[in-house]
Amino acid sequence: MGAPRKRLRQEETALVELDDAQLVEGLRHTRHDFCDVSVRGADDPSRPVQWIACHRIVLMACSGWFRCMLRSPMQESTQNHIQLKSIPHDILGQLINSMYSRELSVDGSNALFLWQAADMLELSQIVEACKDFLRQSVDKTNWLTIQRGAKLLHCADLIQQCQAFALEYFTTVCHSGEFLEMDAAELSELIGADELNVEDEEQVADAVLRWLDHSPDRASEVVRQPVVFTMSHDSEAEEYEGRLDCIDPYTGRYVSFPCADPPTYCKHPAAFVLENDRLTVYFAVLYGWSGNPPVVHKYDALLDRWIALGNGDFPITELIIVVIHDQVYAVGEQTLHCYDAIENQWVAKAIVHVRRGSARQ
Repeated sequence: MGAPRKRLRQEETALVELDDAQLVEGLRHTRHDFCDVSVRGADDPSRPVQWIACHRIVLMACSGWFRCMLRSPMQESTQNHIQLKSIPHDILGQLINSMYSRELSVDGSNALFLWQAADMLELSQIVEACKDFLRQSVDKTNWLTIQRGAKLLHCADLIQQCQAFALEYFTTVCHSGEFLEMDAAELSELIGADELNVEDEEQVADAVLRWLDHSPDRASEVVRQPVVFTMSHDSEAEEYEGRLDCIDPYTGRYVSFPCADPPTYCKHPAAFVLENDRLTVYFAVLYGWSGNPPVVHKYDALLDRWIALGNGDFPITELIIVVIHDQVYAVGEQTLHCYDAIENQWVAKAIVHVRRGSARQ
């Protein structure tokens, strides 16, 4: 007789973990068997209409979006054909196939599209895979494209990574095609950052001029931005008789303004700004040859005359007038003053003696 069998007590149990490979292999072999629904993405005029046959249970098991839709009383839950017009058809096909094969090929040409579609369909593993791929792919040829995609999908850490890359490698980035494709708001945010890594501000000015030259229509685009756009009139010192001729940077045409009374000796660059849809000019002028400090004037188009803005302790040379966010600044080689319109006086401001970006070094 054989050995007696051991009788197992009912309360004795064992948890057996099964390998997913057999399930995945089975899904591959039965990929097109017993399909009960077909899906397709956005229409592509260059391609014939194609439906992707699949199984409701697989869509629901993998995608929270499909699970919610197919369980709901929505009309699509009972239809045999479902179109997702917001997802490119080829991207949808790759995502559907990955549900069966558990594999997905991610590269620079499809990562953002896959991320956006996976985010909509609630495919969390694919979302994280795309984000990880893009984090490792940021360079001068794609940082702006990736940043825009990250903004669209509210991914704060990737937005910050792209911005930090552009700030750190600005001297390289500013020569790239991505830089030239920036809009005015993106450009303003980048060049206005304290962390911008540049040797001097001339590099910033040259980059902005290249950006403007890439599309001449951008001058009017910048004017419409809430951030004030300024330009300098960099002529040699000249004495004008009763008027001041300069170039309107928004139209490229010469315009004439009356000079202040008494006659002035105009030397320092002007600041041009659009205020209430009118061109306004700020100019620093020296009175005669007495050696007195310059006085900053603002041209009032309604009164058709120049108005002196307070009295400032300015250096006679190296003075530049700029207007930023409706604030007028007089910048000297070692001085900085801001005009207080209420008190009609200039207030000295602290000077930062290190260049932007140098604090990290």
